[in-house]
Amino acid sequence: MACFRCYKSGSDGASGENECKRNFKKLNRLILTLLSLGLFVADIVLDAWTAVELFRLGAYWSFTMLVVVLFGSAVLINIYSWLWYKYDKFTMMTNLEKVLGPWLGVLHCLTLGLYFRHLAAVSASFENIRFNKPELEEIISYRRYDLKILRLFESYTESAPQIVLMLTIALKKEGWILHVLTAVKILASMASITVSEVKYYRAIIVFMPEETKESSGWLQLLPYFLVKLILVASRLAALALFASVEPCFIFTHFICSWLVLFFVASCSKTHLMKCEGGKWLYRATLGVMWYFNWFCGGVKWKTSKMMWLYHVYMQLDIVFLCGWWYWRMSSDPPHFEISCVKVIIAATAVSGFYLVGVLCKAVYLCILHPESTEINSGEQTELCSDLTDTGRKDPTSVKKKKQRYGQIFGNVLKYTKYLLFCRQICSATCEPTETFELEASDSSRENMRLKELANSFYS
Repeated sequence: MACFRCYKSGSDGASGENECKRNFKKLNRLILTLLSLGLFVADIVLDAWTAVELFRLGAYWSFTMLVVVLFGSAVLINIYSWLWYKYDKFTMMTNLEKVLGPWLGVLHCLTLGLYFRHLAAVSASFENIRFNKPELEEIISYRRYDLKILRLFESYTESAPQIVLMLTIALKKEGWILHVLTAVKILASMASITVSEVKYYRAIIVFMPEETKESSGWLQLLPYFLVKLILVASRLAALALFASVEPCFIFTHFICSWLVLFFVASCSKTHLMKCEGGKWLYRATLGVMWYFNWFCGGVKWKTSKMMWLYHVYMQLDIVFLCGWWYWRMSSDPPHFEISCVKVIIAATAVSGFYLVGVLCKAVYLCILHPESTEINSGEQTELCSDLTDTGRKDPTSVKKKKQRYGQIFGNVLKYTKYLLFCRQICSATCEPTETFELEASDSSRENMRLKELANSFYS
């Protein structure tokens, strides 16, 4: 049944139904954009409320740490936003951006760049519903992809440290009994991480082949979300346990771990940023994100091998943190009563849950993770192509391809090799591209930053 707008325009039949579907998709996208903006504003309000309550209760050390985390994350995200506008040659795509373009630098200096991007996406969505311009679809998608990446960065540089801080307060001062403010803030921060991860996963699906998009639905999303939830919750809980007994040494642990992870990120030759300073900034940010959870991050190496080495390192670190917490709790018990059995159960459960999460992730990679690493580039040639410059198939590559297929005896053997020996399904190397230029005359606006992240996610 055609909608009123289709009926008014004289459309009927299949064309009218298609137009109704397009209008519904636009309205759905607008609602999701408004909800995302509303959650973003609600998170800011909750952050301000938490800071005021901590200051009012006299928890000045916790208040200082919360302010440092909030301000540091805001500055970092606005630096990325400014650099990406610079890489795009300050092309103002939406009308709101064209109006506020002269104050773009001022807005980012006031750490309002992320708000500006949200409002630009919302305004473009309203214009798309009202005027039905095809070019607005590409503009909205381009801006939304940048927003999803920025929100993912924000979730691990702001929300994750806040969860550790609030859990530490609950363990140290509240006697393992969560107050209303502490519980609400923990749930809100965890929801922020979860939503950003889900949106990021759904975004990188766009850059996969059509057959992979069709098979990558909620059947893959739900297990991916559950695995992420288990791994992140276990890691944050271990950090909070350690911080509750060693509030000063948690900074030493962070700095030492970050230096190791930053060194690995520096050696992995990431290509997400274009300028040299931006590359080092991104590698430092990647080290911070790896401190809390695994993120492919556009690294040039085989991400599967790096991922398993990372999880081994994290498992050992979590065992160390929980073991140290147990030793301190048994040698110097807190002011409230807690049995030694509960301490042993808590320490073992946190370490065990992370191991369970790693095993669940292995099962997910064996069964549900998309196999293809060939990401469409939007041009005539693909990033992983066996075609030569002359347009003919390279006989050597064809021979290698036949030999590769000859070695596959079944899905079980193939995924077992992938899991145990970290071998890729596709042997063609997807070299990262550094072309992030956006010409104003481009009719096909493709977000190369998200494509670069998708390239490493499926390798």
